Amino acid sequence: MAEAKTDVIETEEKEVVQAEEVKGDRFVGRILYFEKPFNFEGKTYKELDFSALDELTGGDHINASNMAARMNQTNGLIQSPAPQLDTTYQYALASFATGLPIEAFAAMPYRAALLISGYIRNFTLGRG
Repeated sequence: MAEAKTDVIETEEKEVVQAEEVKGDRFVGRILYFEKPFNFEGKTYKELDFSALDELTGGDHINASNMAARMNQTNGLIQSPAPQLDTTYQYALASFATGLPIEAFAAMPYRAALLISGYIRNFTLGRG
């Protein structure tokens, strides 16, 4: 009986967040809600689910590091010695978690992109 009550409460909380008007881009748990929908390649996003971050592996870390190193070198950028602090690395992990191409994060409005960068940084440093 207690489990059913907990499920109902969780469902009600999710519904409240979705029904509530979002003021400013913000994360609620692992979901990023956009104040203004984001358009990329003909698709509109009102939210992005980052819950797959919890499923990433060491191989994903290696792949994100390699992707960031290649992209930074191509763009003439210096990669941070700590990949967790490198924006390209953060967007690579965000790409792996959401299924969006890394270019989507570069195309986002600045505030949303900065919020994602900070969220991924905190996640990789064990703070989120």
